[in-house]
This record gives sequence, structure tokens and C-alpha cells, in this order.
Amino acid sequence: MFSTRAIFRFMRSYIWIIAILIGAVVYFMYKYLKGKSEIVTPPIPDIPNNGVNIPSGYLATATKLSEDLFTVTSGVFTWAAQKESVFVSLFNLTDDQLVYVYTVYNNKYFNSQNETMTKTIDSEWNYTLGGVKPRLVARLLSLGCS
Repeated sequence: MFSTRAIFRFMRSYIWIIAILIGAVVYFMYKYLKGKSEIVTPPIPDIPNNGVNIPSGYLATATKLSEDLFTVTSGVFTWAAQKESVFVSLFNLTDDQLVYVYTVYNNKYFNSQNETMTKTIDSEWNYTLGGVKPRLVARLLSLGCS
């Protein structure tokens, strides 16, 4: 129907218009995607008891717990018993330690996951029935960790 010579002749005569249209599309896509990448952070709850029960150097432990939680909740083939083990570890913390771990987790993973630690735990469907998960979520919510 159209010869390649006719197509190239058309493109040569309208190359500037095509370049401007492509540039406009790229510009608007950039502006649209840039607006989507605004960082939203969840509210940071106050640490109960002013952090009295948080030992010095607890950041390493809190980081390890948050990494363990991320590992078991982001894996597709993670056993419910592995998740329960991490949930129990979190549940056994004092209130101020739990809020501290919540803050560390959200600082590290919220922007990539777009979920708070509480929502991440609550959205898990593969967990031990009768386990500690529902009580852990309820406790986090009662501490202001939404």
C-alpha cells in the first residue's frame, strides 16, 4: 500500500513535529510519574513510658526484628510457623520496644511497600490459626500504630 520510500519522505518532512510530540509525551509522563512518587510517611506514635524499657544500643535488635518481619511477610513460600515465630518475638516485647520496632520498620520499608508494619502483619493470610497474630495487631492498634 505505502512504499518505504513514501514513508521515509513523510517522516523526513514532519520529523520536527514528530520529535516535538514525542518530547511532549515524555515530559507529561515525567511530570505524572514525579507527582506519584511523593513520599508519604505514616504518623509516628509516641513511645510509651518515654522509652524507659528500651536498652541502649537497641537499634540493632529493632533493625534485625524489622528485617525478619520483612523477610517472612514478603516471601511467597514462607511457612506459617516461620511467621508465627517472628510474630511471637514481636508480641513478647514491651510496649515501648514494640513501638520502637514499628518506627524502625516503617522508616526502612514504608516507602517501598506503602504499608505500615501493622497493615503488613494484618494483611498476612498464611498464618497459624489460634496464633498470636490477631493479638499482635490489636496491641499495635491500641498503641497508636495504625
